[in-house]
Amino acid sequence: MPTRTYRIHKKTTNVRATLKPKQGYEHILSDLSPDKIPPHRSDPPRPEDKSALNRALTAMNTLRQLGESCAIVKNPMDSRVLANWNGVWEWIKYFEKHCIVQHEYPIAIEDMAAAEITLFGFLVILDEETKQAAITTPGYIALITRLWLHEEEYCLKYARIKSARGGSPFSLLLSKMMNTEFTIGGSDDIVVAGIVEGANGSVDIVAAHTMKKLHAALDATPTANLVQGCNILLLIISFYSHWHQDSFFWALMREGVAGGVTKAFYSCINRLEPPSREVESTMRMCYSIFSIMHLTQIGPSWVAQAFDGKLIQSMLLTGAFVKEQSAVECVERAVKLFNRLGQYLACRTVLRVFKQQLRDILDADIANPTVAGPLWESWLLFRDEAQERLAVLKVYDAQKNPKMTKICGFQHCPHRYFIGTDENKAMRCTGCFTVYYCSKDCQRNAWSAHRFLCTKLREKSSGPDSNPVTAEADHRFFQFLNQHYFETRLDEIIDLLISWKVIKIPQVSNFIVGFDYQAFPMKISIGKTAQFTPSQKISPQMTWFDNKNLENDAKIVREVKASKGGKITVQTRSPVLGAYWHENESFAFTFPPDFSERFCQKLEANSKGEEVLQDTT
Repeated sequence: MPTRTYRIHKKTTNVRATLKPKQGYEHILSDLSPDKIPPHRSDPPRPEDKSALNRALTAMNTLRQLGESCAIVKNPMDSRVLANWNGVWEWIKYFEKHCIVQHEYPIAIEDMAAAEITLFGFLVILDEETKQAAITTPGYIALITRLWLHEEEYCLKYARIKSARGGSPFSLLLSKMMNTEFTIGGSDDIVVAGIVEGANGSVDIVAAHTMKKLHAALDATPTANLVQGCNILLLIISFYSHWHQDSFFWALMREGVAGGVTKAFYSCINRLEPPSREVESTMRMCYSIFSIMHLTQIGPSWVAQAFDGKLIQSMLLTGAFVKEQSAVECVERAVKLFNRLGQYLACRTVLRVFKQQLRDILDADIANPTVAGPLWESWLLFRDEAQERLAVLKVYDAQKNPKMTKICGFQHCPHRYFIGTDENKAMRCTGCFTVYYCSKDCQRNAWSAHRFLCTKLREKSSGPDSNPVTAEADHRFFQFLNQHYFETRLDEIIDLLISWKVIKIPQVSNFIVGFDYQAFPMKISIGKTAQFTPSQKISPQMTWFDNKNLENDAKIVREVKASKGGKITVQTRSPVLGAYWHENESFAFTFPPDFSERFCQKLEANSKGEEVLQDTT
């Protein structure tokens, strides 16, 4: 029996032999000429049409084998593949229209035509030059997208497609076109435009089909099919999210992409045994998608979806897969993701979802500190912060929801900072549901300035974070959380004031306290001017306060406690950016009755400490 070495040597010799006689193929490849495409007829195809079609299929098969033989021996792509691409493309369009769509030919010919379209697509992506020629050909990506949208139907009908590439040839082909490791610079916009064209201009169709296939992949019985299907679709989702956020990403969010990605992550980890390269690749793609979700400023709903899909459980289970040095990057991404998720623990919506998940995690004891390392440390920090916030939420839910004092949307309103009382109820803008006015006159006067922002917010009105009731409930809890931190961490605030050489209580009102929720855990700072300014990542029209207003925070302060006593301005940096919340808000907090006594004690202790330090030095 021939040895394996002999078989490889024989195969390589045969391949090299086929590369030498180029002149013998010219008469075959001439059948791919666009001039030989049968003309459009209203009646069924004639015998000469079938003959031309068969010759073209034979020529395409021959040309494909020439290209594949080059790939086997790792030679440059045969020049005849690129030279005949225009003819191949014209025939591919004819195959799709007359064989696959209109069914004018026998099923055997349709099967061969569908197979050649698929296999030739995998050939062109093996070489950068041929791939660029295919991607930049008008209509090619749209054609592949149309086939991908009907992939299940074609796999059932055509045996050759079903047996190609694990039964998902068009999904794999489309993902290869999107893969940033293979994509030539500047072609990503062409790919996106082609996908939209293939879906009749609807990103919702593409998003719905992507999520449908992802959920179908989760039910795959063989583990290999599950991992392959999930990784293909995760790559597609990552491409949509990165290159076309405004359209694809919102469509994906409406389809519950965060929950779908998390379920794929969790299923892959539960099906595989460590060590596993497949899990590492799945981890990288999932972490990349979640990072994009955080940066797109889409609100907290994606975190709630991810928690419901067992994201934290998945991250903890990866501890068994990160022993190898190659997985260090995955650990770093997981630690960053824990910090980003921690920011959203200021949202009531997220906490209510995570409450049950935390109970399940603690009961199952799935985190192993001896394996996870830095991952375990990040989890402990996240767990402790979550338990503290859940305790605050329990107190908040036990009492009546406090009324939230609101600011009139008209900047020059004389009553701007006294809205929301029983005598003067606020009116909400019926366009965007995010801005309040104290009267119809203020709403009318502010419309010229508010029109642009209102239009932008209405464009996002179909998004998952568009519910104004949910947003307001989250914001009421956020206000309650700020009050909780002001009361429980008052000693820390006093220490910071003393560090600014504050020695008299009247001086306190000249300072501003900053609660930075974009840091995890939340950080407190002290300054004489605004602690935070709007992020540069958000367009100027989408910011709630401009720098001019922030320089004088005393004018945009909202009263939290209406009682006599010393007050200080607390400015918060919101954990959720974009149109969901104000990025920066200011509140006037009233000091507790014992503030003066506590301040003097701290000041005296600090003075004694400095004296002791001077004596020792």
